Amino acid sequence: MLGHVAMDHTLSTRKLATESGVSRSTIQRILKKHKFHPYKISLVQELNEDDNDRRLQFCETMSDRINNNPNLLFNVCFSDECSFFINGTVNRHNCRYWSDNNPRLFHEVHTQYPEKLNVWAGIYGDRLVGPFFIPGNLNGETYLSLLEDHIDPMLTDIIENDDRYLEDELIFQQDGAPPHFAVTVRQFLDLRFPGKWIGQRGAVEWPPRSPDLYPLDFFLWGHLKS
Repeated sequence: MLGHVAMDHTLSTRKLATESGVSRSTIQRILKKHKFHPYKISLVQELNEDDNDRRLQFCETMSDRINNNPNLLFNVCFSDECSFFINGTVNRHNCRYWSDNNPRLFHEVHTQYPEKLNVWAGIYGDRLVGPFFIPGNLNGETYLSLLEDHIDPMLTDIIENDDRYLEDELIFQQDGAPPHFAVTVRQFLDLRFPGKWIGQRGAVEWPPRSPDLYPLDFFLWGHLKS
């Protein structure tokens, strides 16, 4: 049995019991005795064939720029959007209800009409930009309005009221989401941040499928959702 587990770490105790004819409780006792532990799988971002090269190129470019300007990252406004479900949907594996008897708690899920709210936020130095709530789904038109009417004015306000930030050092970052690639959006960014924005077709190309490279997916959204 231990040999089966060593060859295939994904085997469940139920399947081991079926194949070996040994009870699950006995199998669990044997595994525990030999210091086996039921580790959870980690989910990682899928990468395409050329993504590693593009990520490496981006990291080398940013490293060179940081070497020339150690304060560079403080002047980058990292941005992202995220969907928050407001119907109380939770990951049941992360929820426990302690009681001396089963309280039979339940929550309705998988509705055909999920209640969710799309949110944009940015991290600029040590300042949070936004969050701004997006009515409906995000597209190029609504994203451009968000940039013009909310994001840019707030960045300007931060710069005007905090001596640590300088207008000519501001760099705007966005990922490769389809609304960000709209022609009108890129035209606005080219005019507002000439040669100083990071993204698809920006002065610095943002590598696709790289949520681990900026602080919102790496920290902010998980912190807010928790």
